[in-house]
Amino acid sequence: MTGTLLATGVFFLGFVIFAGLEFVDNFRYRLWCQATETLCPPSDPSDFTKIVAYGVVAMCQVMILFLVSLGIERRLRNSEYDPAWR
Repeated sequence: MTGTLLATGVFFLGFVIFAGLEFVDNFRYRLWCQATETLCPPSDPSDFTKIVAYGVVAMCQVMILFLVSLGIERRLRNSEYDPAWR
């Protein structure tokens, strides 16, 4: 259980770091466009979509982690019982 929570924290931290880097990169690009007085082309996909993609990947990783953890815990719990009672 503790390992699952720690791994979930690692996945969330990775999401925050990568989404933050994406945000900072986009913000710097927009500041550069303003400083050089050039027209920034619209980003495709949008900045929001890019950041949401990181969140979706992190959530999928957490769901897979919990499903694997559930299977392992079920096997460990069933190993405590006599095979005749399973």
